[in-house]
Amino acid sequence: MAQAHEVTVFEKTPQPSPVGAGVLIQPSGLAVLQAMGLQDGLVRLGSKIERLHGTLRSTGDQAWLGAKLLKEGWPVMDMRYSAFHGESFGLGLSRHALISALLSQALERGAQFRGGHDVTELTPGQGLEGFDCTVIANKKTAAHLSQNKVGIENGSFHGLPVINPLILPTQTFEGEMAFKLGDLNLVFIEANIH
Repeated sequence: MAQAHEVTVFEKTPQPSPVGAGVLIQPSGLAVLQAMGLQDGLVRLGSKIERLHGTLRSTGDQAWLGAKLLKEGWPVMDMRYSAFHGESFGLGLSRHALISALLSQALERGAQFRGGHDVTELTPGQGLEGFDCTVIANKKTAAHLSQNKVGIENGSFHGLPVINPLILPTQTFEGEMAFKLGDLNLVFIEANIH
């Protein structure tokens, strides 16, 4: 497409449909959508999120932070996007709206769509003629996924939702990894968010 790649999109269902949960797209993802010319249209379909605020709720168990006993209502997250950049926001959006916009643009640029195909495994250098797909994760995530693959696929590891098949990363990094996507220079940064 933009870099003369032949692209084929494989989808399990015959056609994308409005099922599944919504997504929260962070400012970095919105920058990519802006560069693709999709942000404005998706903003009209979604909801701008200016603040993420969460508090501790009572589970009957006691929660401690160092030597301090935390009470119900204690803030566990309070993040205003404007604190990072005055114009920043997140975007709450249905998965269907996002997938439809991305797929429409890909098809307009010459991609092929193959609905009703269940991808069960990615093996670099094997499979369909000319097929390549890089799945990137930090080394800790890749090890975690590999170690718990069976449980994630059958729902016994932390319960639902089942992710089956679980496609394991084909490339890993530590710390950070810079790469180019079209005209964008991007950096993956390893962060412990749990």
